[in-house]
Amino acid sequence: MRAWLACLFMLAPTVVLASSCALEGFEKFTPPPEPAELCGHASVPGPPAPTPPNDAEPEEEFVVALRVLRLKTDKDGGDLGLDLDRFCSCQGEERSCIPPAGQPEKLSCDKAMGRDNQMPALFNLVELALQVQDLSERYSQFAELGNWGIVFHVSNYNGQLDDSKVRVAWYGSEGTAATPVWDGNDAWPISTSTLENGLPKYFDNDAYVTDGTLVISAPTGGIAVAGGNTRLHINLSSGTITAKIQKDDFGRWVLRDGLIAGRIPQLELFRMVQSFRDDTGAPFCTDNIFWGATQDAFCRGLDVQTGPPEPNKPCNAVSFAAGFDADPALLGMPKDPNPDTMGCPPETDPIASFQMFGCPPPPNP
Repeated sequence: MRAWLACLFMLAPTVVLASSCALEGFEKFTPPPEPAELCGHASVPGPPAPTPPNDAEPEEEFVVALRVLRLKTDKDGGDLGLDLDRFCSCQGEERSCIPPAGQPEKLSCDKAMGRDNQMPALFNLVELALQVQDLSERYSQFAELGNWGIVFHVSNYNGQLDDSKVRVAWYGSEGTAATPVWDGNDAWPISTSTLENGLPKYFDNDAYVTDGTLVISAPTGGIAVAGGNTRLHINLSSGTITAKIQKDDFGRWVLRDGLIAGRIPQLELFRMVQSFRDDTGAPFCTDNIFWGATQDAFCRGLDVQTGPPEPNKPCNAVSFAAGFDADPALLGMPKDPNPDTMGCPPETDPIASFQMFGCPPPPNP
């Protein structure tokens, strides 16, 4: 399991390696020039005109839990992500920030319509290292079996194609007590790590629905992926969540073609490594033979900034995108997270190493 850690650490975007998945393994990428006006800048729909309250129609309220996770492409095989920095890098426009020294050109170039997302390059490598065909299927199966989840609570919704003000809260869950039936009656215990004083830590009181698409602002947010003893925590900033809001064949509200897009600040990349536990519950420390390669990838994979783009300033974060579908569920009772196994001692702790030594220079070509 540890042999693939150097790749898996980025259950968020950047590019990671071990000998077979080194950044140097990417061939030089020179995209064809594309006029900026053709880029399109993938974005979310704007809010609709204010929708007056309708006392004749009761407000809709529902809960759904993530059931399908897409890590590389959308359901039709297209690129995931949003144009987070409003630059179509390598598509007729410059880069939105200065990439780290030694970064392969491909990593700082955007995908179609300026989408910022380092996920696909990473997970191609992870699948190779893990010798699995589809990581999306692997982690979706964990969700299907109730091993982990993200739970969305939508309220104050008028039930129409347009609603200018909707409340959405979202929570982490470490899984259900029994395998979910997905009929809307499965209770998902809420991790207390996603609560503050008993209230949701992550919420948007000004979410909205435009032409059937729910748009949620996520200035901060956490994702915890788990299965067995394996666990990984990802902290995002400046994020956006979108999904088509619709009803299934039984008249129950569901979310389809969802997208979570955001940035992972560089320090959070190393915090993500610190949080990782493999199938045996063991951490990944700097004395692991793959640490040097992993550290190099985290240092050279940065492609965006945490704030507004500044083309004359260094990149300090990695872009992230993941797709999802969510099906009917119930909010369960708060539950403390399962205790972690012991982490790395201070002398081999990934964050301590980064804070003390910073990033090493890129290897010689």
